[in-house]
Amino acid sequence: MSDPENSNGGNPPLLIKACATPLSGNQTSITTAAPLGLAATVTHQSCVETNGTTTRPYSISISYTQGASGGTPRQVSGNGCCRK
Repeated sequence: MSDPENSNGGNPPLLIKACATPLSGNQTSITTAAPLGLAATVTHQSCVETNGTTTRPYSISISYTQGASGGTPRQVSGNGCCRK
């Protein structure tokens, strides 16, 4: 994952192990430990992008620590659509 707010400017990218776990209802949970603290749920379902015209096969809900290894980390979260 490349995070330009980290002290290394995202180069090279931070390599953080992640765990993907199948859930019920066509969902997959993706998590990491600190410093990133990522928690995401990907659902195989039709998802319409904010432009209202593009449809993707997956939706995602995600939360993680932006700038995790830098001096000013902050928690961010969001929802959206994804291709794979």
